[in-house]
Amino acid sequence: MCRRLLAVIALVLALAAAARAAETARQILDRRKALDDTTRHWDDRHQKMKLTIVARGGERVRELELFDRREPGDEQKTILFFLAPAEVKGTGFLAFTHKGRPADQWLYLPELQRVRQITARTRNESFMGTDLSYHDLDLIQEMTSWTEADARSSLRGEETVDGTPSYVIEEIPQREDIGYKKVVVWLGRDDLVPRRLELYEDTAEPK
Repeated sequence: MCRRLLAVIALVLALAAAARAAETARQILDRRKALDDTTRHWDDRHQKMKLTIVARGGERVRELELFDRREPGDEQKTILFFLAPAEVKGTGFLAFTHKGRPADQWLYLPELQRVRQITARTRNESFMGTDLSYHDLDLIQEMTSWTEADARSSLRGEETVDGTPSYVIEEIPQREDIGYKKVVVWLGRDDLVPRRLELYEDTAEPK
């Protein structure tokens, strides 16, 4: 009886693994969204992050501290502070993210001791010397709610990112306002947490 039970358990696990392996990119993305909307739902979130800027002259690193708060109606308030290096330390960024329209954004510049509001004319400017624009920051916030109508998805396989086995999902935006031809995201296989994100202005990737 025990041997038969073990055989049944092994078969169930094998079938579950096969079903997981057969998942499409959209099913994985929907599973991630379901987690964020239920068991992983949060009202307040605190993160420390490291942003690496790769350029021809080498790499530059920015250390950030970020605080998020969810508001009713799928709105979100985000404030982040630069911790390092010294030339950007103390710079603050505040965003009120809205559903269906661009976020309201402000940048605090400590050396000038003033706040600058990001307007429609300045949304495509570089965010603190990175390749990301203020529009991109808004885009990253909304990506989890994309459907196939927003971006067609495909599963490119699996890769390991910093020791974490991850799904590699390619998304081809269908809306002109997204502003990119292709987005590639690496999601941890076990927790579906984003481990890496690449945005492409054309579909070709660097060799």
